[in-house]
Amino acid sequence: MKKLAYGFLVLLCVVFITGCGSDDSSSYKTEKCTNKMSTNDMEYTADYELRLKDDTHVKSVKTTETIKSSNSDYLDTTKKSIEDLYDNVNKKYGGYSCSVKISGDTLTSECVIDYDKMDLKQYIQDNPTAKVIVDDDYKATVEGLKTTYKALGAKCD
Repeated sequence: MKKLAYGFLVLLCVVFITGCGSDDSSSYKTEKCTNKMSTNDMEYTADYELRLKDDTHVKSVKTTETIKSSNSDYLDTTKKSIEDLYDNVNKKYGGYSCSVKISGDTLTSECVIDYDKMDLKQYIQDNPTAKVIVDDDYKATVEGLKTTYKALGAKCD
């Protein structure tokens, strides 16, 4: 159960630095990171696609997260928690476009955070530890996001 709680905690941390939904990435240079972990009760995978404005700044991040578990109560609770969290963050800071669904034993969360539409300055003021993801002008940076993903266990290209 501790491992399930840890997995959920990691997922919640990732929500604030990643995103869900869909947008067109064909016009952006991209970089990718992947995070995988598993316990006896759960498999978790997160694929992060950073869509770059230039070599140092990120326009948006598309995240696809999957949680595979035979525990349907865990999946239902996690789905509700993710939806509530995304909704609250989007209402306060903007920029989120997300969907979360369960099919069989798999929860899939797709989210896009558009940092141009998000109030990053207010977000950082409210969450000072997230300062690592932005530069002095409160623009999301490739280095900051990749550093954060790697700290959560992701491998980046």
